[in-house]
Amino acid sequence: MASVYRRGETWYVRYKNGRGRWTGHATKARTKADARMLASELELRAERQRLGLEALPPTDGGGTLLELLSWWLETYVKQGSPKNYGRLAGVVRLHFGDAELGRLRLTEVTSGAIEEFLQGKASELSPATVNHIRSYVCTAFSHAIRAGRWSGRNPVLEVRPRKVPKRLPDYLQADEVPRVLAVLDLVHRPLFATAVFTGMRKGELAGLRKADVNFTAGLINVRRSYDNETTKGMRAAAVPIATELRPHLEAAIKASPSDLVFPDSEGRMLREDLPLHKLLRRALGRAGIVKGYTHVCRK
Repeated sequence: MASVYRRGETWYVRYKNGRGRWTGHATKARTKADARMLASELELRAERQRLGLEALPPTDGGGTLLELLSWWLETYVKQGSPKNYGRLAGVVRLHFGDAELGRLRLTEVTSGAIEEFLQGKASELSPATVNHIRSYVCTAFSHAIRAGRWSGRNPVLEVRPRKVPKRLPDYLQADEVPRVLAVLDLVHRPLFATAVFTGMRKGELAGLRKADVNFTAGLINVRRSYDNETTKGMRAAAVPIATELRPHLEAAIKASPSDLVFPDSEGRMLREDLPLHKLLRRALGRAGIVKGYTHVCRK
């Protein structure tokens, strides 16, 4: 029968695990009643494991959370989205490399431990960024469950995402568009005109081929991002060519020395780190529209 005891300010539980061995560990229970409830739940789960109704946890505890995140990055992110691999690997190192949560065995990673970790990030990160970190852990557990690497539950599902304040986005008004385009260099004007009139992302603009532009049908086939054979949203789309956009596209295609619509000066694909946002910010300033500019993700 499971039991509880207290040492100092910490409540401990003792019970027979799924392999029939007595085990005990510290909890975050604040009262004896909470500790007893937890002990009963652990005892019930262990009994289900002994009866074969629930899978036993791995003998090594499933490895650490940091190891799980590294496995997810190498197995799924690096293979499916290699351009995001470096960025996400840096995020994981930054937030989990030296964190206590990252060193926990998967059998020790509870929703309470994750919640406490995210609460500690709330003072230094925005709610949206905290939600991103939560989603990385959730995704890693989900992939591990599907791949048979982890037989337990996904503890992140019990952790609620943070509420992100919704702000009204500030768009260019119709009369402001020609003012901004007029102050841009002729080299950059077609690219920004296409972005304004189609809503295409930076990677979609960089990966746009001449063959994707159909003037006869009046459509742009948006089907790739940079050199990836799919867009960020994993789907292709046909975007109408606005009347005001047509001369800009024609000029860009005529000036391009390669099969790309918007190549660099040597005909190669635009670099991902090209600071186009700075060009736009300066153009907005020269046009007398704003003094600053904040990037808004397309939703």
